[in-house]
Amino acid sequence: MKSRTCNLFATLLNCLFILFLAACSAPNKQGTINEPPTEPSVIEEVLPAPDLSPQEPIIDEPAKIIINPEAVTGRNTSVIARPATEIIGEIEPVTIVRAKMIKQARIDTGATTSSLDVEDYTEFERDGKKWVRYHLLERTTGEVAELENRIIKFVLIKRIDAESHRRPVIRLKVRLGNKTLTEEFTLADRSQLDFPVLIGRNILDSNFIVDVSRKNTTSSMAEE
Repeated sequence: MKSRTCNLFATLLNCLFILFLAACSAPNKQGTINEPPTEPSVIEEVLPAPDLSPQEPIIDEPAKIIINPEAVTGRNTSVIARPATEIIGEIEPVTIVRAKMIKQARIDTGATTSSLDVEDYTEFERDGKKWVRYHLLERTTGEVAELENRIIKFVLIKRIDAESHRRPVIRLKVRLGNKTLTEEFTLADRSQLDFPVLIGRNILDSNFIVDVSRKNTTSSMAEE
């Protein structure tokens, strides 16, 4: 009788152990619902520089305003002191200095390089160097400015749901908050996106701290 009870107890333990293993190996049906990203996920691959010597300095070349030429009064040659790290929100106004245009920008700590919306662009050569001519559209007024910049490099944009394509990279002077910076921007068609400018880590690092709960902290429309 005692042996039969022991066998029954052992069988019960084995059944409980099997049930425990089955519960541990069962897939978890609960998932996390993520909000769709505002910006499409991209992977940037830097392509070789276009005929640039490593010792050759890259400067912020002057651009021509073809349309609405009175928008530009000349380059600002004054020395601007660099303020300390600044707190900004997830959306901020950015001034394109040479075009005197203010555009709304999405601040994206996940993006490697900043990006600028252009209507179209044409690559050409000048003095053996690669340049690009492009158009900036002011969405609210319809004003268009045509500018030219030297291309400092190209990046290959890779997306899962689209074909890879090459984008030129320029250096452009912009004003964000209390800072005036000359930084790299890729030229892209952002007409289907809400914001014509994307500010990435190449501008944010060492310059800004992002508080995603705020918007327009650098303008008169500041929100707490």
